[in-house]
Amino acid sequence: MTSLCLALLLLASPEPLTFAMPAFEASDLPAEEVAYWSAVFANGLRQQGIKVVAADAEAPDGTVRGELTRVAQSGARVDLRVLQPDGRALAAFSMTAQSQGEISEVLQRAAQELAGELYRRTQRVPSRQKAEPLPPAPAAPVSTKLKPGVGIGIALALLGAGALGGGAYLLVTSRSQLSAVARGEPASYFAAQQQAQSARDLSIVSVVLLGTGGVLAAGGIFYALYSGRVNTFFNVSAMLAPGGGGLSISGAFP
Repeated sequence: MTSLCLALLLLASPEPLTFAMPAFEASDLPAEEVAYWSAVFANGLRQQGIKVVAADAEAPDGTVRGELTRVAQSGARVDLRVLQPDGRALAAFSMTAQSQGEISEVLQRAAQELAGELYRRTQRVPSRQKAEPLPPAPAAPVSTKLKPGVGIGIALALLGAGALGGGAYLLVTSRSQLSAVARGEPASYFAAQQQAQSARDLSIVSVVLLGTGGVLAAGGIFYALYSGRVNTFFNVSAMLAPGGGGLSISGAFP
């Protein structure tokens, strides 16, 4: 019933509420973006049956003024005022959009709320208005900040690379020591036993480091790539000892 009444009111084409609207004020947004959001809001008012004209045109009912203030990387605080010709306030609206995608939603909501308040205070009714073409939309922001998960993945991959390097070095050292024992280089049988045991211990540690390093490097790369798109949880812990070692991996992926 309400929709039918509104449609009949629009078809009746009464004298519309007419407001002049200069472009939004904004010191920290590009001029092209400000022009786009100004046009989006103006069309929002037109959709509510309010006539919007240029700032220098005749506007018997007053002026709409807006200000945008950058919030976060691509959001904005929206402050709007509707003033009578004598400068007195008719209506106001303020809300913060946390991202570029929310700005349009906030402006549409502002148009609806302000129009409702204006009709209530002036006892006027909507009049069908035609939307104007919009200027080019602002480009979507490109984030240069790494997501936390990406940084963790890179750190894990670097840690894995270090473990691989350390494991390879210890493996080469252990084989070198065993080769020295095989050539009879130790001065005594006891010294040969000690060097052989040291080589075996180094070999065990090297195998653990190589295995751990491989898992960390591969897991870190995968985690960095995956968490760049979605939120994940991933945990890796390792235990190394001359006599053995272990690796614990846990994670949750949506």
